[in-house]
Amino acid sequence: MKNSVYIFLFLSLVACNHGQKTPADLVNPNIGTISHLLTTPEAAIYLPHGMVHIAPITVPGINDRYLAQKIYGFPVGNAMFMPTANVMASTADSCASGFDRDFEVVKPYYLHEQLDDYGITIEAAVQPWSTWYRIYWPAGQKNFLTCFFPGETELKIVGSNLLTGFCVDKGTRIFHQFQFSKPFKMVRYYNDSTTQKINGSNLVCILRFSDTDIDLQAAISYISKEQAGKNLNRELSGKSFDNLVNLARETWNQELQEIEINTANEDQKIVFYTAMYRALNSMWNVTEDGKYFSVFDGKVHDSGNHDFYTGDGLWDSYRVKHPLQLLLNPQQQEDMLESYARMYKQYGTMPVFPFPQGELTYMLGNHLAIFAADTWNKGYHNFDLKTIFEGLKKNSLERTMLPDVNAAKTLLDDFYQLHGYFPALKETDIETEPVVSKFYRRQAVAVTLENSTDDYCMAGIAKQLGYRNDEALFYERAKNYQNVFNPATRFMSPKMADGNWVPGFNPVTGGRQAGRDYFAECNAWVYTFHVQHDVEGLIRLFGSRKAFVTKLDTLFMLQYPGYKFDFQKQFPDMTGLTGMHSQGNEPAFHIPYLYCYAGEPWKTQKIVRQIMDAWYFNHPMGLCGDDDDGTLSAWYVFSAMGFYPVCPGMPYYVIGSPLFPETILHLSNGKVFKIVAKNVSKQNKYIQSAFFMGRKWDKPWFLHSDMMKGGTMELQMGSVPNKNWGAAPDAAPPSMSFNSLLTTKY
Repeated sequence: MKNSVYIFLFLSLVACNHGQKTPADLVNPNIGTISHLLTTPEAAIYLPHGMVHIAPITVPGINDRYLAQKIYGFPVGNAMFMPTANVMASTADSCASGFDRDFEVVKPYYLHEQLDDYGITIEAAVQPWSTWYRIYWPAGQKNFLTCFFPGETELKIVGSNLLTGFCVDKGTRIFHQFQFSKPFKMVRYYNDSTTQKINGSNLVCILRFSDTDIDLQAAISYISKEQAGKNLNRELSGKSFDNLVNLARETWNQELQEIEINTANEDQKIVFYTAMYRALNSMWNVTEDGKYFSVFDGKVHDSGNHDFYTGDGLWDSYRVKHPLQLLLNPQQQEDMLESYARMYKQYGTMPVFPFPQGELTYMLGNHLAIFAADTWNKGYHNFDLKTIFEGLKKNSLERTMLPDVNAAKTLLDDFYQLHGYFPALKETDIETEPVVSKFYRRQAVAVTLENSTDDYCMAGIAKQLGYRNDEALFYERAKNYQNVFNPATRFMSPKMADGNWVPGFNPVTGGRQAGRDYFAECNAWVYTFHVQHDVEGLIRLFGSRKAFVTKLDTLFMLQYPGYKFDFQKQFPDMTGLTGMHSQGNEPAFHIPYLYCYAGEPWKTQKIVRQIMDAWYFNHPMGLCGDDDDGTLSAWYVFSAMGFYPVCPGMPYYVIGSPLFPETILHLSNGKVFKIVAKNVSKQNKYIQSAFFMGRKWDKPWFLHSDMMKGGTMELQMGSVPNKNWGAAPDAAPPSMSFNSLLTTKY
């Protein structure tokens, strides 16, 4: 009963004090927490780009988080605690309690959980570096709280209500401060030491409280335990728990209300603002009182005029998440790029996946080039482009291009630089290069294709810097995608070092597990269209617009051979299938928009609506693949608004089919850009005519710079496609081979 009262009071506070649901109230963090095959995001509370994320720790290793039956604890940084009643437990298994999702409240700014085995209620609220838990035990019980500190740990007890110390997470120290509102007594910890300073590995300590209601204020730091205390005082001192909930709620509303959507469909609002919430997760701002710790040199630095960010999976984020964040807060993106410049100076090489624990050697490509070019070419220049280019050029010419490897260049890279493609092996051949990962293998075609787009953006950056020789070098390398296009089959295909195509290559199943001999997590049907920077050049390889459209049509219709479970066993990342198009994985994200380059924008309008309807919905299964820190969600935000950045780095957007009658973007320069979709509905998905800033508009794209002037894009929608709108050859969006926006042609 007590727990039901807490939920009622919280929901009443939101409804009565504020009149109606705000965007933050609409967010449903449980969307996507049952997977279609692989992993799921947490239903976490956090602030945009904040370090502290709070979600119950459920069954270890479970992917379908929503279906978890037990809670094992609650996080503070990399530490965890769990309250119990009448049970003095020293392991996570013995602490765990059942819980019921029907009694859970989770919003971006507030968490409420009920531990059924103990009759305990927990509430939580967050700030960037701190969290506030409220714990309620039932009367007449013995009240215990078990704390788990993983890895190497140093813990100090200060008085009767403070724990301070650190844990080591993959070589990086995370400092903690636990401040309790009521006194505790130490009952037991990992050994029988009687000192107040406890050292050890994987430390467990058990506290007992005589009070039934306690508050735990906790903070973390990467700098020191003293800084953890400062973070706690700065963010929590002088506030009540309810103040903190309201402050976090308003922080989220300020971010989410940058995009207003007007629709009577509440489910669409929920899905949209949940997608925004997910897309504003990382990178994380690790600046603490004007200083930051960098794992890349192990030192504490002054942040100067730029906050320091880390936590970025560029293979995922460059495509759509960074462009969305740039639209919302360009100054923040400039800080992120300046952070990369600092990382390079500290580390000696440009990290590909920078995280608080260091560089994670995941995936492939030199995609920071695209992120940097996109930001610069959209008019935001407050970062060290010269240093970023230096680091990217060093990566491109001196570091191996092999996926999931951080090493100096190999003979395979020398071959690429000489011949313009990454050499492939037959599936039956034995690997000859020892640096190649046995699990991730060469991914030879994907390496060639993805680096071609990177190099086009490198050429654009070089042009901005006045480096003519570098511009020419990387412009030529941007054409390398042509070297893996097999004109006989019209597929991007693996080519061996002798210049011959791998014999017997199957574009559906070729490449063994996850296609990794030749591709990254997808097959040739997806990667054949992975030429984001030069779609016109790709169309010319097909010979005609008609042939290109026919191939696209087939992509969206072709079925997997045999049983679906056999295909997905080989390609577990290829979820959200429409034919061979995989909405669940990033390499396919831009493909629905490619019809606009070939004179048939109406087909883009049809397929993007189908994808949004089929694969994004208000349910725990409402995401069709790995969200990858909000990337899958960012695709939805752009597509629901009605436009999409097919090739970040080139400052334009391709027009799709908006979901809402009106979308209002509050731009960073104070202006407003509106997308008005007249007569829009589920069936009325096709653009009949368009006006852009008051002018008749027959192009299925527009420039970022024009949008930033403010104004309105008005689309008349209908149920029958207007096959003439945007179809003229000179209306096609820019490509390297047509109306290039970045480079000089050589």
